[in-house]
Amino acid sequence: MKKNLFVAIGLLIILLTSCSPIYFQIYTVEPVGNLITKEGEIVYDDENFKVIYDLWSNGGDPGFKFVNKSDKNIYLNLAESFFIINGISYNYYKQRVFSNSRSLAVSTSLGLQKVGAVTGRNNLNLYQTNAISSTSTMSTLLSTASSYAYAEEKTVCIPPRSSKFIREYSINENRIKSCDLPSRPPKQIKNVKAIYYSKEQSPIVFRNRISYFLEKNDSLISFENEFYLKEVTNLRRNMVFEDKKFKDCGGVVYYKPVNKLRSNTKFYITYPFN
Repeated sequence: MKKNLFVAIGLLIILLTSCSPIYFQIYTVEPVGNLITKEGEIVYDDENFKVIYDLWSNGGDPGFKFVNKSDKNIYLNLAESFFIINGISYNYYKQRVFSNSRSLAVSTSLGLQKVGAVTGRNNLNLYQTNAISSTSTMSTLLSTASSYAYAEEKTVCIPPRSSKFIREYSINENRIKSCDLPSRPPKQIKNVKAIYYSKEQSPIVFRNRISYFLEKNDSLISFENEFYLKEVTNLRRNMVFEDKKFKDCGGVVYYKPVNKLRSNTKFYITYPFN
């Protein structure tokens, strides 16, 4: 009896958890110092290059797009570049070795024919011997595989008038909890509450330290881009996404979620209400 009761309780918990609505915790980040917000982008602008940030993702993306505006190669030194959050630094260069594999499979078929004879009376009631044959097919699968390994680049070359993405980490994956921030957001956007922070009060302060050479023989140049968490709020899905109606080339109607809050200075995490 007890066993059945425990099973029923377990199934009920799974059912309630699977049916729990998913909510969004939205974070707004403030750039500090040498960063500017330009045409919806967070940009660090230099004479020879610019660094562009787009934080919007699940967990937040502190990585960057490095754009070489000059007519010369620029070399990023990842061994001297770091993601630093709340005073803890993480290397962009990890001395990793990556592998890539490739396989090829070819199928071949071999037909075998067997011949025999059958003797019996024909329609004229005379004995007659006929030859019969049957064919069986045997398939063979031949496969080959090759792989190669390559080491992570310590120095990344960015050619003139080109760009490269440097990504590795996330900003935050744990929900910030507060009595002033209801876990179950209200249904009306006008009743939604938010928490605001100054840089000194912020629970999340992060920065990128980026090091580069303009020429391989030049001295190393380093600079930092810094951010802090300015605002956090909890929202329902319909406050973040709007299901809009579209038509394809054949006139078939379909619905697609369109993000209403997307911004380069924001990111989010999702969580269920238990």
